Amino acid sequence: MHRILIPPSAIHKNQITVTDSRALHHLVRVLRVKLGEMLECFDGAGRGYRGPITKASPAEVVMTIAQRREEPAPRVPLTLAQALIQPERFEWAIQKATELGVMRILPLVCARSVSQKGGASDQRLARWRRIAEEAATQCGRCTIPVLEAPRAFHDAVGIRDSDLTLLLTLAEPGVLLKESRRSWARGPPVR
Repeated sequence: MHRILIPPSAIHKNQITVTDSRALHHLVRVLRVKLGEMLECFDGAGRGYRGPITKASPAEVVMTIAQRREEPAPRVPLTLAQALIQPERFEWAIQKATELGVMRILPLVCARSVSQKGGASDQRLARWRRIAEEAATQCGRCTIPVLEAPRAFHDAVGIRDSDLTLLLTLAEPGVLLKESRRSWARGPPVR
């Protein structure tokens, strides 16, 4: 079954109308969808829809909603603060973090980051968001992680928006992850 991301504005009562040029090209020209074929759509905010295609043209694809599902919120919303590394490896990290269920990705500009000039251009950020969207589409997830603009490491270290923050480092002295896990026993499980 084919799966695509749709904006919430594409949903009208019991139908979804796809008009995005990239999605249309993929559905009509590449996949060559046919009437009656099942399609799965998701809105990126946790809702998924399935149903048969009732219209397929180069101008629009219309699907009748037969099933709706709501993806439950994660018990432990995870944020990944990832240093900017070589572009292809950073993009791989975005893809895998999305597949693993991370809710927020925060690129960090560190002392030895590949990019020292404040992070990324708007084009690079748009590309990273597309990679997260494609990974969510591929893995069956209905939410897309929030991908923030890069910030300096020292600015991000002060963020305290969670009960538990782990900073993985090779610097000495450090506490082994196994040892620090014992102190979490009283809190919510981290998996």
